[in-house]
Amino acid sequence: MMNEVTLRINTRIVERIFWIILVLVLLIALVWTNSGSIKDKASTVTDKISDKVADVKESSSKDISTETKTTQKTETKTETTSNNQQTTTNNNNDDTTNEPSDFEITDGKISLVVTDLLFKFKGDDWGRVEQINFKILNGKEDFIPTLEISVYGDNETAEDNSQVLEYDDDKKSLKGEIFSDNNGELGISLSDVETTRTFEVVLKNEDGDTLDTYKKDMRASDLKMAR
Repeated sequence: MMNEVTLRINTRIVERIFWIILVLVLLIALVWTNSGSIKDKASTVTDKISDKVADVKESSSKDISTETKTTQKTETKTETTSNNQQTTTNNNNDDTTNEPSDFEITDGKISLVVTDLLFKFKGDDWGRVEQINFKILNGKEDFIPTLEISVYGDNETAEDNSQVLEYDDDKKSLKGEIFSDNNGELGISLSDVETTRTFEVVLKNEDGDTLDTYKKDMRASDLKMAR
């Protein structure tokens, strides 16, 4: 009887141990499986983070490159504008120069370009043409320029309001260069400033040969005002 009871107790203990071991094995297997899944997920998340960091670095690099190019273009544009302003200032300060510009010289041809005629009011309806600014595009020969400036209306002749602007031997217009005068002094008095007149400028050399002529109809009041 005692042996039978002992055997039953031992059998129960063995069964319990078996089930405990089985549960432990299952738990270990479950933990191992979940651990692998977590590792995979962690690896996936890590890869995604790495890709995102790489994209951010690449985008930052592109932005920096674009900003650098934009800065370089802005600096170049500013420098060019500054140079242009400096060139313009120098042109306005020089009386007579032989200098390059945007005007094109034609080989075998001499061209007169009148850039400004300046007028100053002396009264309510009269004033004086006080200055001419011009350029000679010389593609033919060296010469000493002479300008004959005339202003006339319907009932006036070219001799009524005229002036000759002559230059010395050291103020030659040279072939292949641009002769500029931004301060040609004049003193042609005009009344009835709202009357349309012909403004004529004839370019001649030292021998009196006509090389080119500028002619335009306008009113004295339409001219640029002299200071």
